Amino acid sequence: MDKSIITLIETNRDEAFKHLYGALYNKIFSAKRYKDLNVEDKVDIFHDALLTFTLKVEDGSISEVKNIEAWFSGVCKNNFYNKIKSEIKATKAQEEFQERNSDEPTTYYEEVRSVFKVMRESLDEWCVELLTHYFVNGLDFDEIAERMNYTRSYVKNKKSRCLKRLKSLVKNKSL
Repeated sequence: MDKSIITLIETNRDEAFKHLYGALYNKIFSAKRYKDLNVEDKVDIFHDALLTFTLKVEDGSISEVKNIEAWFSGVCKNNFYNKIKSEIKATKAQEEFQERNSDEPTTYYEEVRSVFKVMRESLDEWCVELLTHYFVNGLDFDEIAERMNYTRSYVKNKKSRCLKRLKSLVKNKSL
């Protein structure tokens, strides 16, 4: 695949996407690592790679890439591994929740409910969204940064400040 795809992205995005699907989708997802993925997950991973590619074209940083096919394959692989990590985090969080919930279901539920109430009432909307993405949805900093249109380091620092503020609020409310 040559760099003419960059020009096509800039001039006719739909045509470029059709070309990328035709040229890369089956080639990328024929790898053994993707054999257990359902079609929806493959499409999600590929769409995320298309979005990343489009953003890189728009900011001009894709011109540094020598092999677009290899780059695209690497982005899909990273998206795949991030998806697995998110699923593992969500599974662990769910297991942890079930373990804690099985001992004293009412008390734990009330604690969590109280923390969320304090969070919604006392923190700004940005912090609530960030903490929800991180703790409830199990997203990592890169995923949150992409969704909220900030840099990874900004999201990481802001999460730390929001969490510190939330802990302080919860402690002051004696929950």
